[in-house]
Amino acid sequence: MKGFACLVVLAILCAAEAFTSSNGAFSSPFRGSNAKDIRLQSTISPKVFKTSQMMAADEAGEIPAKASAEEVTLEEEAPVELTEQQRKEAEKQAEIQRLRDAEKFITKMTGEFQCSQCNYVYKPDEGERNILPGTSFADLPTGYQCPECGAPKSFFDALTVTIAGFEDNQGYGFGTNSMTGDQKNTLIFGGLAFFFALFLSGYLLD
Repeated sequence: MKGFACLVVLAILCAAEAFTSSNGAFSSPFRGSNAKDIRLQSTISPKVFKTSQMMAADEAGEIPAKASAEEVTLEEEAPVELTEQQRKEAEKQAEIQRLRDAEKFITKMTGEFQCSQCNYVYKPDEGERNILPGTSFADLPTGYQCPECGAPKSFFDALTVTIAGFEDNQGYGFGTNSMTGDQKNTLIFGGLAFFFALFLSGYLLD
């Protein structure tokens, strides 16, 4: 009986050794230097491996250096170079704006005042009843009233004329540039009438 038990134990030991040998046969391809290289390659981070490739390509001149965030911002904010036509158009618009700014509209007082109630106009050159010609509106008495509707003096508004033109030219032309349209017409046609009369007087002398 003891001999049979020994044989069973011996058979179990042999089977265990055979099983261990079998596992070693399957694991033998992954042992040694080859298995170590595979384990080392598997531990390399994909990010590190990619960086190594990029560094190698950068050294070979295949990938340009990455610009910093500040350089990219400066490049985006850099002004676009204008073409010759665009530059001329910009200069033309600037000149037009300069001329518009130089054109001033001068407002002149006529010395006449208009009633806001009935539109009666007081003319200092003509005067009124009991008011001598040449009396300005400011020299009228405080109790002055409109002869048409009886409105007080405070209801009168000053009449003005607007003269368009360049402010720099207002002092030229012996002051004619600052004249109103009616004043210029009077001066022109009055001068023509004077010279025409002078021309006719030459025939009368003969």
